[in-house]
Amino acid sequence: MDFLQTKGLEYLLAIAYLVLLVPFWRFLTGSRGPAPQPARAVARAQDRPWFAVPDGFHFHRGHTWAREETPDLVRVGMDDFAHVLLGPVDGLDLPAPGSRITAGENGWKVRLNGDELPILAPVSGEVAEVNADAADIFGSGRGDPYTGGWLLKVRVPSAPGVLKNLLPGNLARAWMDDESRALSTAMSPELGTVLQDGGMPVAGLARELAGDGWRDFARRALLTD
Repeated sequence: MDFLQTKGLEYLLAIAYLVLLVPFWRFLTGSRGPAPQPARAVARAQDRPWFAVPDGFHFHRGHTWAREETPDLVRVGMDDFAHVLLGPVDGLDLPAPGSRITAGENGWKVRLNGDELPILAPVSGEVAEVNADAADIFGSGRGDPYTGGWLLKVRVPSAPGVLKNLLPGNLARAWMDDESRALSTAMSPELGTVLQDGGMPVAGLARELAGDGWRDFARRALLTD
């Protein structure tokens, strides 16, 4: 075999090696494919926001909200995160009209599974009105926590003054996105059991994730731990 024939054979072998290398490499890397699935599932699940953050509302990091009614009156309630986290509740222990609540302190309690869970008040002031329908709405696990599911109307010295201490608009949405990511990380191993077919978390998420430890899980999420 002369020199040119030898070189030609070497080139053909090199080309054949490169052609075979690509599928072989895909085979090797493909064998490790199943491991990243939970991360991809979380990414798909969060293609749309898990929790509603409507305009015109101001949010406390304990997952409560306030909205101006008049210059000295605000409406308050629990946000969509808390609504989904807790699911249908057994009852609400709301402060009576004339009593006072303080921002960042226990404002009312949720009764669930024979236990009580405190919820932080988003503002300080005097309770002017209590929503008589709130217990039924939260008891059913349905309804909108921002409309019919409001809890209290609170008299304050200045609505704009108290609302500036809370998260509005895009700041609230960015914060809620962070909360959703932290929650999805915590629930990755159980992702399939706690998401509905549409990729949204099921109501009663704390009990689905933590079982008998739901209260501690919820307290940490709602900053009352």
